Amino acid sequence: MSHLLRWVAASTFIAAIAAAPEPSVRADDQRLIVVVSHATPLTDASTALLRRAFLGEVAEYASGKRLIPVNHPLNTPGRVQFDRIVLGLQPDEIGRFWVDRRIRDQSGPPRTLPSAEIALRFVMAMPGGITYVTADQLNDKVRALTIDGVASGAPGYLLAR
Repeated sequence: MSHLLRWVAASTFIAAIAAAPEPSVRADDQRLIVVVSHATPLTDASTALLRRAFLGEVAEYASGKRLIPVNHPLNTPGRVQFDRIVLGLQPDEIGRFWVDRRIRDQSGPPRTLPSAEIALRFVMAMPGGITYVTADQLNDKVRALTIDGVASGAPGYLLAR
């Protein structure tokens, strides 16, 4: 499939997701949690796997099955926290980081979707999709991952910093 056809298919898919009804949410909890679709057989991710995926590198969750990371928009609270903790980059460093990678002919950034809600809808519908959400956005269509064996509510969870 040509790059243009893949782009059109992905754009159509994302437009359909954006038009879908809002996912149901729970309480007002702003902790960040990494999630995948229930169709993705992954329950734990290492910090290194998350870093690879969100740095645009190949990150497999099963033999030959790649994670499809999706980011929130730049400078939103969740994106700033995730980039700072997982990638070790501050908001003013993100643009320079990706430009430098492009100059060096390295992989580009993961797709950034217009909102955290659309990123969540994408992951709910796409096996292999991975993103981060606030705890109040969790629903029964996604699985919260443990990171390095630590659950999101436990002390030492990577994104609880």
